[in-house]
Amino acid sequence: MKSLLSIFLNIVDWLFFAIFILSIYFLILTNYSGFNIIPFIEFGSMVIIFFLLFYYFKKIIWAVEKRAQTGPESLIGKTGTVTKELNPVGEVRVDGIIWKARSVNNDKIDSGKTIVVKNVENISLIVEKVNK
Repeated sequence: MKSLLSIFLNIVDWLFFAIFILSIYFLILTNYSGFNIIPFIEFGSMVIIFFLLFYYFKKIIWAVEKRAQTGPESLIGKTGTVTKELNPVGEVRVDGIIWKARSVNNDKIDSGKTIVVKNVENISLIVEKVNK
């Protein structure tokens, strides 16, 4: 679910877009700058500036929406290998770190097999064998 802040930022983003387009139209229509600049150059430079601002505004929205994950929670969905046989408890290596692990259905998983992390309980990973 999107946060209220990200919804607000999206609305503001599109309002800026509409205002920008209208301002370009009126600048070209009225020649308000008074520099006798070719409308194509004036329009082109404003469009380039707008797209740079639009791009960075989208980056800000992305940063607000994305929740940073750290610790064991960030391992869910990642794959690793079994270093010490799971019967049903053993050890796995995920992202270069060895974790205590338990298989999902208390199945035996041999050493060297590929697993995927399904959940985290305390400081142990709940893993499932990847069938290749």
